[in-house]
Amino acid sequence: MSILEAHHSYLLSLFDKLNPQNNPEMSASESDAKAATAQQEEEEEVDIDLNDPEVEKAAIKIQAGFGRFKKSKATSGSTEQAKADGGAANAGDAK
Repeated sequence: MSILEAHHSYLLSLFDKLNPQNNPEMSASESDAKAATAQQEEEEEVDIDLNDPEVEKAAIKIQAGFGRFKKSKATSGSTEQAKADGGAANAGDAK
């Protein structure tokens, strides 16, 4: 599931919880209060100084870790493919 799909499903679940038609035991005032709280949470911005040396170091570490993950995934995928191909080739040799 992509981040966008996860966010979309999160928003739909919030809508279902906050919509008084879907939740008959919730009063209108409770619904308005929860909607305001949810809106405040969404509007909260994170201000990161992109010129901060610590932020740059963190970004480099994250990118390096992701690069190793991608490389490992590609290597394991090609190894699994080679094993599958090699196993089929060896089975044909046995005949």
